[in-house]
Amino acid sequence: NAEQQVQCDRSQLILWGGFCGVHTVFSQKQIAYWHDQGYRVLVHPECPKTVVDAADGSGSTRYLWDAVMDAAAGARFAIGTEGHFVNNLREQAARKNVQVVNLADVPDPNFPSMGCGCATMSRNDPPHLVAILDLLRQGKAPTHNRVQPGDSVNERTGFRDRLSRLEQQEVVRYARQSLETMIAVTES
Repeated sequence: NAEQQVQCDRSQLILWGGFCGVHTVFSQKQIAYWHDQGYRVLVHPECPKTVVDAADGSGSTRYLWDAVMDAAAGARFAIGTEGHFVNNLREQAARKNVQVVNLADVPDPNFPSMGCGCATMSRNDPPHLVAILDLLRQGKAPTHNRVQPGDSVNERTGFRDRLSRLEQQEVVRYARQSLETMIAVTES
């Protein structure tokens, strides 16, 4: 609303919520469905707390991957995280005779949500990694990937605002002073 926009515009620091919207589609009802089908449910910790608490386990993508890949043949998992990851995990787990489904993919019309993928996460693959590493090797990182001290993105337009070189140096000076103070406090 307008009042919240004014508050944001006046803010000197905005804390990001720290989660990916993909994880908000998961529910306790989905967990109950898959439990009834005999599946072990593992979720990413960015899911709502009620979902994390109801699951059989939660952890990073590495945790999810290892839990499934270390499982015995015949194991069945419902995984609550980004859809492309679950698809890749399903494919690899099938080679070990371990079944993996997306937690949100409940085959029942009473469950309107289907697992979704993240466009950003889907680009985390070998060809994209090789391309960006090659550009970095050549010193040609794409401009939108270069973050300079003090850079900000206008939340309405999506355009990046960049400080002058002098202003960037001031941001660096204050950041260094803050870090040195934190280190001094912890070492005393």
